[in-house]
Amino acid sequence: MASSENLPERNPPWTPKLPQRLIARLYLSDSKGIVEEELLNEVGYGLFARCESMLIVTDASRGSVRCPRCGQMIVHTNNPKDLLKCKKCKWQKSWRAYQKTYKGRHLHPGGIEPFVRDYFEQFPKAKDARQKMLLIDRLLHRWHWEHKNNAEKASAPNFLEGSHDDVVAFLNALTYNKNNTSGLSESKLAWQKKPQEALALRLGGGEKQDVFNALKSADPGKRIEAIEALRALQIDPEIYVGLMKERLTDSNKKVRGLAVNALFDIAKQNEEKAKEFVPLLIPLLQDRSKKVRQGTARRLRMLSQYVPLKAAAQALLDEKHPSNRQIMESLLQAVLDINTK
Repeated sequence: MASSENLPERNPPWTPKLPQRLIARLYLSDSKGIVEEELLNEVGYGLFARCESMLIVTDASRGSVRCPRCGQMIVHTNNPKDLLKCKKCKWQKSWRAYQKTYKGRHLHPGGIEPFVRDYFEQFPKAKDARQKMLLIDRLLHRWHWEHKNNAEKASAPNFLEGSHDDVVAFLNALTYNKNNTSGLSESKLAWQKKPQEALALRLGGGEKQDVFNALKSADPGKRIEAIEALRALQIDPEIYVGLMKERLTDSNKKVRGLAVNALFDIAKQNEEKAKEFVPLLIPLLQDRSKKVRQGTARRLRMLSQYVPLKAAAQALLDEKHPSNRQIMESLLQAVLDINTK
């Protein structure tokens, strides 16, 4: 039998991110009131192992590396030239080389460390399927630094395959209904509000007037943050609409785009508001920003029954950008279809 000194060098067995399809299957089953114990454990313990890898990396960055061969703790000084050497099994590797084993794997928990530790401690103790599902859901629907009321980015991309925006879109599209495990829908709503709540706090402790003031700031970044923060505040709908109408002529294209989105979100739920808002959005089909024209046309296509045929035709005639012309053509076709019924 080979001695420990002659054993080949072993890298830490970092747990990879989970495929989105597993999460989709789990939530779909849950929405049907079906408990798939095997799938639940596959996801739950997959996340558990991922959390363990993240905690090992965290401890290593703070000076304590766990030997990947025998589990012995190895203390180091964070000097790249440090040699990590296990006194028990003789495993060794330079600190620089060890760091390279987890580079680019998104294993630094950062602002979600408390949630990672909580899941790692609680999941093995879960007594039934409901507890397991709630723990999984709570871990996925977290935001970095939310425990300090400063939510920044979603935590799920640390656990699931895909870019940040892709994973956020995936979570927003998960199936929820009355058959889901009790508490899941509430968790999703809280998750969606958290970034706006954090923005409101950063803009002045969450006070409405501070957010209103930020909306008039000379700094476009502040105005953008203020629009995002308004979603989390309980304000009079008419006041909110009035503020968004003002921002349609903002000097910043992103602010104008956000105002279009805000008014569209209201219009698609309320026919009377749609009739009122569409005339306000029509001028943005001629906006100086290609992206604003594009976004406005996409949204007006879904409200095509209220768009004047002349306005849609003029927007297409005036549009010079090739990709935008396709969108303008789609808008015009939608308006024509409505007018010929």
